[in-house]
Amino acid sequence: MAKKKKRSPLAGMAVGMICGAIAGLFIAKFLLGNDSSKNKDTALIFAVLDIFTIFIAYILGIIIHESGHLVMGLLTGYKFVSFRIGTFTIVKRDGKLSVNRFKVVGTAGQCLMTHDIVDSPEDIPYFWYHAGGGLFNILTAVIMGSVSLILKDGSQVKTIVSLIAVVSLFIALLNLIPMKLSGVQNDGANILLQLRSPEERKYLLNGLIIAGNMYQGKTLYELPEKLFDGADAAGDLGKVQLAIDKAGRSADLFDFETARDMYERILENDSLVEILANECRCELMFCYIMLGESKEKIDELYDDVKKYIAQTEKFMLSKTLIMYVYYYIYKKDKTNADKYCSLTDTMSENYVCPGEAKAVKGTLEYIKQNY
Repeated sequence: MAKKKKRSPLAGMAVGMICGAIAGLFIAKFLLGNDSSKNKDTALIFAVLDIFTIFIAYILGIIIHESGHLVMGLLTGYKFVSFRIGTFTIVKRDGKLSVNRFKVVGTAGQCLMTHDIVDSPEDIPYFWYHAGGGLFNILTAVIMGSVSLILKDGSQVKTIVSLIAVVSLFIALLNLIPMKLSGVQNDGANILLQLRSPEERKYLLNGLIIAGNMYQGKTLYELPEKLFDGADAAGDLGKVQLAIDKAGRSADLFDFETARDMYERILENDSLVEILANECRCELMFCYIMLGESKEKIDELYDDVKKYIAQTEKFMLSKTLIMYVYYYIYKKDKTNADKYCSLTDTMSENYVCPGEAKAVKGTLEYIKQNY
């Protein structure tokens, strides 16, 4: 299997330059440009306060951003599934809210919503749900900027309000200008993709419907076949996400050959975002181990994913299962295998996605009976 080419760091460099420019402007204007009569101790206190304000404004901006997705989603027919800030996650299941911990590498938050099946792509609401987060950040920036204009020049309150406005605008631009950040396609890129391709709206919506059902306790193999129509390993984001779900469905049914072949094809897709590539590499390694593939293939994949697994195994149940299989079947390391088996059992009891937990338990039982 050919290795996927490393992506250009230009997007990350651009973001770094923007952050640096903003930091430089505010240091020049609000720190170095303060009244010279202020003593050094006072200037230091104000500097620390400004840094703290930026940090709080960023957290507040994420909450506002995800709330924008929630509000605009609800107004356009979507249904609430989960709301995450950092690792703190609120999930709605069987009409009740519960609190869990979860994390997706490369994201600071997520408002996951679902929808009823829509047969006609032209009838699918997509813009306001995806744009809602950035629009709420822009609204916050406008409000804070307007308040700043009426405040006294040189006051610390004006500085704080101005910082909140700028950080809010920065978060909006970071999400609405189409790009891929930390291996994840942002809201603007999703909107542009769906604007260009009405069919893509259906595939991305079906992906949300699949996720929503899994959060309610259904496994991939319990869902209607029609939800996976359009799955294409070589397609755009919506098609390839369905292909990943379809491969996972085969693996959950213990058809590891079919799953392996599909993951290999997906990894040949040059437009695959990095987070999905890492997920596919992990699942492909799992299939290789289950099928007794060569040591060279397994070791090569493990070298590629071990850092990603270390970043995600604390929150993602699939990673503890993969590491259990890695140690139990491949390494014959009973000590580590028992550790990951116990961790998998513990995590599955109150996992954020019960449908995935159900499938993992089934796979654990299959392994115990057949290996």
